[in-house]
Amino acid sequence: MIRAIRLAGILVLVAVSFAPAQTSLISVQWTPPGSVPTTSGSGTLLSGNTVGLTTAAIGNAGADFNWDWSALPFASVLILNNTTNSGIAIAVSDNSTATQTLTFSSAISSPYLWFNYIDQNTSFSFGSYDWTLLGSNGAARSGNSVNVTASASNLADSGFLVRINQNFGPSTSLTFNYISTSLASTSGFTVATVPEP
Repeated sequence: MIRAIRLAGILVLVAVSFAPAQTSLISVQWTPPGSVPTTSGSGTLLSGNTVGLTTAAIGNAGADFNWDWSALPFASVLILNNTTNSGIAIAVSDNSTATQTLTFSSAISSPYLWFNYIDQNTSFSFGSYDWTLLGSNGAARSGNSVNVTASASNLADSGFLVRINQNFGPSTSLTFNYISTSLASTSGFTVATVPEP
């Protein structure tokens, strides 16, 4: 930003820089499953919005885990409620596509989707949604998909963050495809939203 300051009849232009604001989010607290793998999971946002998940029953799919999503190095985001059950595993089988479905008990606007522990030879397709890739480590956007790159190492800090710029709710679920061109894969995942005022 350039500000003009007039000193003694002389116009002085001063460059003022501001650090980008950190986005504060509330993430889903997932309910521990009875056993894994499982095709379904559920959790709750602080607003009371219940989030349902359908995935493929592979490996540890449906397992909840504790993770500070704010610690990922690729986005200036603060998760306000990192306590327990902050992530869930999603899955795809060998050489296949698994549709991941999210349902919501009440309206949600522009949800954020976090992914980590991503594997090489996989990608995530968001179809015709209007969406924004906000940051990544070991992944890159290509058309309507995020492709995992050779630098990904199935670690907690390998992942990405997208925002789906649409509204969802009880009658409008959110779906995306988890695609493997090699072995079966599981990844860490969660949903977050801007807290209500």
